[in-house]
Amino acid sequence: MNIVFSVVLYRTPVSTIKKIIHDFGVLRNESEYALTLVLFENGSNISELNTYLIETAKKCPGVKVLLSKDNLGFGGGHNFVFDQIKSQYFVVMNPDIQGINTRDFDETINYLVMNPEVGLLVPKLVNPDGSVQLTNKLQS
Repeated sequence: MNIVFSVVLYRTPVSTIKKIIHDFGVLRNESEYALTLVLFENGSNISELNTYLIETAKKCPGVKVLLSKDNLGFGGGHNFVFDQIKSQYFVVMNPDIQGINTRDFDETINYLVMNPEVGLLVPKLVNPDGSVQLTNKLQS
């Protein structure tokens, strides 16, 4: 079973990209599932950044890069990736995500496998002060 992580980038600092790739590598090495990271560069058109992404993907197992000349927006970027890949599960991930641990991730996928009627899971987001971040427009 292959699981694809999609990250849409736009003028994302190299330091952030390095952290994404590092954290993904740890998760990929520890997970019981086959994981692929797709970095979608969403029309920044910065040649040095594009070159860095392409060269880095060549060196990092499980990392692929897709480049767009146009900015498709956050949702449009993920939709583009979704149309380009084949995967049983598709994870939309922000570039600034932190704190994914392998046990929780694998348990989440196991839940989806055991409950095929579930089509979407959303993580609980927590503010720096520990309060729950209300992300649903109806909640806020």
